[in-house]
Amino acid sequence: MAAYRYFKLNCTDSVSAGAFMINEIELYETPSSAHSGDITTSGMTVTDNQNYGAGYEGSKAFNNSFATGVGNRWQKNGQSYPIWVKIDLGSGNEKEVLSYSVMADDGSYAPKDWTLQGSD
Repeated sequence: MAAYRYFKLNCTDSVSAGAFMINEIELYETPSSAHSGDITTSGMTVTDNQNYGAGYEGSKAFNNSFATGVGNRWQKNGQSYPIWVKIDLGSGNEKEVLSYSVMADDGSYAPKDWTLQGSD
């Protein structure tokens, strides 16, 4: 993958038909065997196309915390697909992502099918 300013996690299915959640998404400039140096920062812009409301926005998946509960996860109940979250690292902050992690504290609501896309 080349260096990109924007990254989008596009989810097309989850384990549960009734809800969807992600506690943490981390992007790395290292191979999956190393998993160090998460490039997501508090200064980036995060947008999503669906969420459950206040406290469950897509930005919660990039808060560098695997804590559970309200305010610590991106969640949508009664979702329709696709569900996506996009980050903007900012002008001049392009990164090459070699590996990533998508984590959910409750596997019964975890995403099942997704793609990670990068763009300029």
